[in-house]
Amino acid sequence: MPKATDLAGLEAALAMAAARVGQRAILEREARKVQASARGFIGQHEAMKPRAEGPFPAWADLAQSTKDDKGRKGLPSTEMLKRTGELQASIRKRVDDDGFVVGSDDPKAIHQEFGTAKIPARSFLGRAMHRHSQGVARALGNGAVEAIKGGR
Repeated sequence: MPKATDLAGLEAALAMAAARVGQRAILEREARKVQASARGFIGQHEAMKPRAEGPFPAWADLAQSTKDDKGRKGLPSTEMLKRTGELQASIRKRVDDDGFVVGSDDPKAIHQEFGTAKIPARSFLGRAMHRHSQGVARALGNGAVEAIKGGR
């Protein structure tokens, strides 16, 4: 970082600080989009389940035993990945000056994301990031251009 020992150094330091603030705001906005997308996958009607996208395969249909179990419990039998809403609510974002992470601390998340011997993988976190990755890169690139031009 430039040293603010003279007017030119102060100007450069302020410009870099402004660029960091702008980058942080971009990261915050993009992290919210990824978080909303990941949450949106949970509870989707089985007929609207995600198709293959990038490295992520299409979601498998719900097993009849799952539908039956949900029906016995009075839950919508065709809402994928959703029983209580806890998994959906557990999706959080963390943003710092260098990037962001969207994830979940719910133990069920890893089983749904990667699958198990009995549960097919139904990625919602990786899929959300994949879906937004180009937009994140574009937003950061545009922010960098604006910072260079002195617009931030």
